[in-house]
Amino acid sequence: MPVAWQWESLGHPDLEDLVRKRLFSLLAVAGIVASACSSAATPAPTAAPTAAPTTAAPTAAPATPAPTAAPTAAPPTAAPTAAPTAAPTAAPTPAPTPASDLLSTYKPEPAGNTGGTMVMAEWQTVTTINPYYAAANADQEAGFVGLASLLDIDQNLKYYPELASNLPTVANGDVVINGTKMDVTWRLKPGMKWSDGQPITCEDVDATVKWVMNKDQVGLYSGTVGYEDITSVDGGTGTDCVVHYGKIYSAYLLMWVVILPKHYIETVPVTDAPTKLYPLNDPTKGVYSGCYIPSQIDPAAQITFVPNPNCATIYGHAPYLDKLIFKYYGDAAAMVQGFRAGEVDLAMNLSDSDIPQLTDVPADQKLIQDALFSEANFYNNKRLKEKFGDDYKTIIRAMMTATNVDAVIKGPMNGTVTRASSFLSPNLWFYTQYPDTTTFSLDNAKAMLDAAGWVPGADGIRAKGGKKLEVEMCTTTRQYRGDSLTLIASDFKKIGILGTVKSKPAQPDVFGGWNQVPADQDCNVQRGNFDIAMHGNVSSPDPTSFYLAFSSTGFPDLAPHNGGNESRWATPEMDAAWAIINTSLDNAAVKDAMSTVLKTISSEDNTGYLPFFNHQNVWLTNPKLNNFTGNPSTATGNWNTEDWWLAQ
Repeated sequence: MPVAWQWESLGHPDLEDLVRKRLFSLLAVAGIVASACSSAATPAPTAAPTAAPTTAAPTAAPATPAPTAAPTAAPPTAAPTAAPTAAPTAAPTPAPTPASDLLSTYKPEPAGNTGGTMVMAEWQTVTTINPYYAAANADQEAGFVGLASLLDIDQNLKYYPELASNLPTVANGDVVINGTKMDVTWRLKPGMKWSDGQPITCEDVDATVKWVMNKDQVGLYSGTVGYEDITSVDGGTGTDCVVHYGKIYSAYLLMWVVILPKHYIETVPVTDAPTKLYPLNDPTKGVYSGCYIPSQIDPAAQITFVPNPNCATIYGHAPYLDKLIFKYYGDAAAMVQGFRAGEVDLAMNLSDSDIPQLTDVPADQKLIQDALFSEANFYNNKRLKEKFGDDYKTIIRAMMTATNVDAVIKGPMNGTVTRASSFLSPNLWFYTQYPDTTTFSLDNAKAMLDAAGWVPGADGIRAKGGKKLEVEMCTTTRQYRGDSLTLIASDFKKIGILGTVKSKPAQPDVFGGWNQVPADQDCNVQRGNFDIAMHGNVSSPDPTSFYLAFSSTGFPDLAPHNGGNESRWATPEMDAAWAIINTSLDNAAVKDAMSTVLKTISSEDNTGYLPFFNHQNVWLTNPKLNNFTGNPSTATGNWNTEDWWLAQ
């Protein structure tokens, strides 16, 4: 269930904002090839490396961001007590390790009790349970309960086998380089069955590729990156699947969002897939591989999951719970109050901004981890150009210059976060630090607009050629976001720009995918119905994961609408750098190319993205819930639902 990046949620954060759930990669072919040629160890991704490790990280399709905000205070209520559970670290300890050490060492605690109903909660609603169309965190959290991929990522950012039994590398012979081409062998666990009893085979892997690449496919949030390089899949009804690539693709390990059942997906025309494949109005029509499968969906309230009768063929044991309910609330504050009232066992998608309102929650019921999640403003170059003509770049740079990020951190964020300089977490090996994108100065912002001929009117708002300088500023209902944009809009007014702040539901308004919302959905980032949007994104150990978010290939308006570049901004230099990142087996070259992308974001050429701050993840957990570990990646905290159990 990988996902490369996520807008709050996949990464848009309100994975919140968006995109894929578990397409992170920790290992690149370059490092894998190196391990085959020498005894030099290849390092695992680390929490805060000071230099690039000797191996590159595979990549995956974009994902959606995990939303966060400060809920309003709710009356405290008694909560159960229990022994505290240690919080897992956000990333593995830096240390060079052989490729085999990149395999997860996660071992769940044996179930001390079976049965019962466990309730997990979100503050976003769900618009799809098909992970390929998921644009928001809630969609991914729901979709990945019922469907599995070949590999997943654990809480320590290591590979965790799901449907596969192997980690293919050159060293073990499961990856073969043939000049400019490559073959990858995946060995499926023997005896696995879909929820309807049909065997899981290589035919399903092959059918998934063909489904993704179908000419009628529209609205894939992660696009077709990686799949488009596959020329064929051998293996048929067996379990040793050989995937043939027409060129070397470094993100082969975790490019797979999920594997879909051939016998089911072929019953629904691809043109109807967004609404009729895994339909929300009757999820029982779907065929699943997760330990729990949806039996009933109330789009306004909850999803009820029941045990998959064939769970043991995949995960080695029957489901521990009688029922798993995914409940969603209208906002984070209501969800937190629901936890206080004992309505839910797990409250998800909270962040550092919520911590000041959680002082009444016992420490053993809070799990706080460093996140790979950052927040930013995104500027819609396409719409701003349509509104203001060739002056749009100057106007965007003036708005960036008039944005006081430090004041946002000290005010709405209560000083609980650290300033970000890009879309990448500083903990990633391919990160390079560059100066802040802009320096706050209202005088400089005014001078830029003066030079472009925008003149203040009697009301203080600038105009030119009869066009007033007014912008629409969109975000989700998270309180801190609305407060942040309101603060920024107050400074905009001082320089002669009227900013109208709109707080909309994350789903479907802001992060609904191309197929989920009408063309004129106000504030929708995929459809481009905004001027400025504030939200977050989850970065990935996979350097290719943001390819469709910061390249011209990812403009969502381009058919078949598979991209996640909501800013509609890219440069030729960035596109050239992404070409290297996507195909190079040289770690140094990948890091240098990513440095080019980050340097562009730090330059005056940047008119698309203003980074704000880095987050922490917060979960509220019932002490009776066992084997919940959290997860800093887009795999989300529910990556191992098959192992959850409730103590009596």
